[in-house]
Amino acid sequence: MNSGIKYIIRLKRYLLLINSLVLTSLLAVEAQNLNQTMDFASSQFLRGNIPEAISLYRRVLFFDSLNMHSYSVCRDLASCYISVNNHSRAREFSRLAGNLAPSDSLRAEQIFQVAYLYLTENDYNYALIELLGMKDSESVYFQMKRNFYLGIACLQKTDYQKSIDFFLKCVDSTDVARREELVNILERVRHIEKRYNPKTAKVLSMIVPGLGQLYCGEYKGAVNSLALTAGLAILFIITIENYSLLDASVSVLPWFQRYYQGGYQNAENAAITRKQNRINKQYHKILSVIQQ
Repeated sequence: MNSGIKYIIRLKRYLLLINSLVLTSLLAVEAQNLNQTMDFASSQFLRGNIPEAISLYRRVLFFDSLNMHSYSVCRDLASCYISVNNHSRAREFSRLAGNLAPSDSLRAEQIFQVAYLYLTENDYNYALIELLGMKDSESVYFQMKRNFYLGIACLQKTDYQKSIDFFLKCVDSTDVARREELVNILERVRHIEKRYNPKTAKVLSMIVPGLGQLYCGEYKGAVNSLALTAGLAILFIITIENYSLLDASVSVLPWFQRYYQGGYQNAENAAITRKQNRINKQYHKILSVIQQ
């Protein structure tokens, strides 16, 4: 009886050992296959075969039961979606990568990527939420990067006082010259914001066609707008005199309305474009001062 029990116990141990060896072998094979798939996905991404790379990365993510590659896959999937301008999916996988990141620094980089994507889409409030929700870091690099992004978001929201406060944190407090230069740049941005007001340009062109373009410095556009609408207005009057009000309203008035409306819309767009271009130049100057 005792020998039978010992035999059963010994047999169970052998079976457990065999199962363990089989499981280890299967895991090793699975890990090897996942590594190969990861390498192939990366090669497809580098070649520009983004749909194929996405499919391969998602396959690894599905079969990676031990989360051996999950962080890297989510990070690389975010890069794939960024390359095809699918920012919503890129943010999704950047957040997943941040949650799976093995270190605080890698987690912070994913948060910065999410904030950057919001900034590029002009979603400044969401960018601020991401940045302000970050944990404080002892790293000078991360502190400066966070303050710089916060400065950009506040600047785009026209909260100039907060933006200059964040930008100044990126510069040594003893470097008076650079700090003064940053303040001067922000003052120029304020001036640009006031100087090129889209509503003002629109109203001016509604009062006198071409005046809004003149306000924006678009001299050729101002002349064209004034000449077209004035010419159509004269043609409208001539048509009334030679034919009738009905004929003028049917044949000329629609064209006058079209060019008149297009004129003040173009003036508004010209102000927006001119303002954004001028502010973008100031961005580069801010970055230059901070990187000195």
